[in-house]
Amino acid sequence: ISATQTLNFPAVYLKQKNLYTQEWKSGLLSIAAKKAEIKKAVTEIFLRYAFLKQKKELLLQSDSLYSKLLQKAVLRLQKGESNVLEKTSFETQKTAIDIQLKQVQQEMETIVLQFNLLLNTDRPHEPAGADFKTMELSLPVADAVSGHPSLQFLAQQQAVAEASTAVEKSKLLPQFILGYSNTSMKG
Repeated sequence: ISATQTLNFPAVYLKQKNLYTQEWKSGLLSIAAKKAEIKKAVTEIFLRYAFLKQKKELLLQSDSLYSKLLQKAVLRLQKGESNVLEKTSFETQKTAIDIQLKQVQQEMETIVLQFNLLLNTDRPHEPAGADFKTMELSLPVADAVSGHPSLQFLAQQQAVAEASTAVEKSKLLPQFILGYSNTSMKG
């Protein structure tokens, strides 16, 4: 009867514990990085929606302006003070504005769908409008960039790789083999 047990050098177990700790920290930072990405995407969609909303307002103003100009051009044409070219020009401009309005409306509908997808909700939400004139956009500061969750996650991935290398190197250390062997014979 014999029994043996192989044990690694104690440094191996310490380095494995360090590796598991680094992987756990990496998981936490991965979550923080995903949150930052979602926040960025929501902000981009919100700003895009606000831009399109203001563009739609401007197009509606232009549409009403060209409608009035078209009415006046038709009246001038009827009175003989103008030619067909002026009326056709205003009709073309109004048609172009109508096409742009439809495109903006379709983009806004798409953005609302993306917004609801990012919010992961069944109820439809529409981003509240923002006035670009009053919005303050700040540029990222160097401290904010260095503390960004994505960069922290990458630094943690580097620490995990270093810990993994240390574990593999420590496995090359000598091992202890404990054993018991009984070769006695009974009667």
